[in-house]
Amino acid sequence: MSSVERRILLVEDDPAALRLFEEAMAESRIATLEVATTGREALSVLTATDDDPEHTYPDLIVLDVHLPDLTGLDVLEELKSSSAPLRQIPVLMLSTSTEQATVDRAYDLGANAYLAKPESYDDLLTLLEELRSFWLQRVEFPSQ
Repeated sequence: MSSVERRILLVEDDPAALRLFEEAMAESRIATLEVATTGREALSVLTATDDDPEHTYPDLIVLDVHLPDLTGLDVLEELKSSSAPLRQIPVLMLSTSTEQATVDRAYDLGANAYLAKPESYDDLLTLLEELRSFWLQRVEFPSQ
């Protein structure tokens, strides 16, 4: 098991979903959670690292598809067209929509996975454990 403290950026605008995710993250203690509630805020948080040598990129981005300003797909496109290391950060799309055209578009833009939002708190805890097991313990990340 890795002893490196991992960081996840959650981009989610729904207050109820955000609260559940924060509670589940606190209970599971799998990583440090950073939150952005809009696409523009997420891009601002991520690009602010360019000007601050003390700030590092998250290890993983969990990105809602439906956001109030830019869509999650817009944010994904911006991230994946950026220079390294920003474009190398794994992005997991999380949405209530499993419409095939949206799923296909996300993968075309470079999403690393597309997941349906869990319907219960227990399902969310299971998802977080799966994220920890695979993305935060098994995966080798690029250098920043």
